[in-house]
Amino acid sequence: MQYGIHVNSGASVTDPAVLRDMAQLAEELGCESILIGDHILPPQKIQTPFPVKMDNPPWHVYQEQDWPDCFTTLAFLAAITTRVRLGVSVIILPYRHPVAVTKMITTLDRLSDGRIICGVGIGWLKDEFAFLGVPFEDRAALSEDCLKLMKTLWTDPHPRLSTAYGRIEADVNFGPQPVQRPHPPIWIGGNTMPALRRVARWGDGWQPVFLARNDSAQDRDPTRPDARGRARCRSVGDYHPGRIECFRRPGAGLPGGRSAGLIHADNNGSVG
Repeated sequence: MQYGIHVNSGASVTDPAVLRDMAQLAEELGCESILIGDHILPPQKIQTPFPVKMDNPPWHVYQEQDWPDCFTTLAFLAAITTRVRLGVSVIILPYRHPVAVTKMITTLDRLSDGRIICGVGIGWLKDEFAFLGVPFEDRAALSEDCLKLMKTLWTDPHPRLSTAYGRIEADVNFGPQPVQRPHPPIWIGGNTMPALRRVARWGDGWQPVFLARNDSAQDRDPTRPDARGRARCRSVGDYHPGRIECFRRPGAGLPGGRSAGLIHADNNGSVG
C-alpha cells in the first residue's frame, strides 16, 4: 500500500516555508504523492448543499480560507522535489478552457520529469459556477468535452474534433508533449454512478470522496491474514480513520508559533 498527502484541499497553503518543509519531508518519508485541491472563487456564504452527508461540513475551508492557484503551487512543488508525484485532487474541469488546462498539465509534467497526476471532477459548488458564468446544469457534458479534447491533444498528432469549447479542423502546434505517455494518469473524482461511468470511459484511476474501513469485527481481527489494508468505500457516516501520526521536522517552527506538519496513516485501509 502506498500513501499520499492531501494538503488541506489546497486551502490556505500559501506559505513557501510550509510547502517546502512539507514536500521535502514527504519525500524523506517515502510518500508516493502530494495532492492539492482546486477552487477559484468560492462565495463567503455558500447556498449549495454540501455534496457529502456529514454532521458538520467544513464550510470555513471554502468560505474563509485562501485558495491559491493549484497549477502554480504544483510548479513550486516540482521545483523543490525530485521523486514524489504531484497532482490536483481534483481539477474542476468546467472552470477553465480545456486547451489551457491540457497545456498547463503538460508543461508541469515536462518540468517535473513525468511526476504529474491529473485528477479531475465536474464540480459541486453551484454558487461558484454562477460567479464564473459557467452553466451548472451542463457541468457533466462540459467535463466530457474537456476529457475528449485533453486526450485527443495528448494522443493524436493530427487532432480533429468538435466540442462545446470549439472545433479543431486543421493541424495545430500543441507541444510540448508530456513525459508520461500516452499522457499523465487521469484520476476521475466522485462517488456517484455517473462518476464511475466516467472512470470507465476516461480514467486511469478513481478518486473517491472518502475511503473508509469496513468496520466489521471480522475485518478488525488482526489475526486474519487478509485483514490488513482491507478497505471499502462507504457513506461518510461510517468513516473511521485509522491510527494517525503527525511528523514534524525539528526546528521547522514558523512565525506565530506555527510549524509544518505531515499526516501519515497506518496500513489498515484508512488515510488521514
